[in-house]
Amino acid sequence: MNPNIQIESIHAAGYLNLISQTMKDMKIPQTIDEKVPYDAQCRVSPGEIVQMIVMDMLNGRPALVHMAEWAERLEKLLHPGLQASFFNDDAIARHLDRISDAGVHELYSALALQAWQYNPDTVLAFHSDTTSKSVYGAYKDPQEGELLITEGYSRDRQGDKQFQYGLIVDG
Repeated sequence: MNPNIQIESIHAAGYLNLISQTMKDMKIPQTIDEKVPYDAQCRVSPGEIVQMIVMDMLNGRPALVHMAEWAERLEKLLHPGLQASFFNDDAIARHLDRISDAGVHELYSALALQAWQYNPDTVLAFHSDTTSKSVYGAYKDPQEGELLITEGYSRDRQGDKQFQYGLIVDG
């Protein structure tokens, strides 16, 4: 062995390292942090919370509680100086509330675009489909701006109240 080489520590390179680095390369935590307002005094950002939750789920743990105990050996996967104790249940709950307040659908759209921009050459086509669901009745106190409820013509050619939804996937 070369006497000039000093080994300070050895770390196993597992799949969580790959997941963590891929999420960083795709700028997923950074995008979340840009879209979700949070106090600069927080020890972890919303993006780091989501990154840890994703790694936790892919590791096969069934619950999101007690993540601080699970994260003790993983704190270096996110960034230096991060401590597992920062991922306590209260911090996770506060950030999940912030994500909800910021708008989950808008955040998901931004992350989907971010993922596509990471490797746009893999998408050859988009497939889409829409469908509608007919409904009846009336709301007692409809809130303006929540939903746009209109009467339209479904495939049955009836002027029913309906809502439409769709899905777009790449292939």
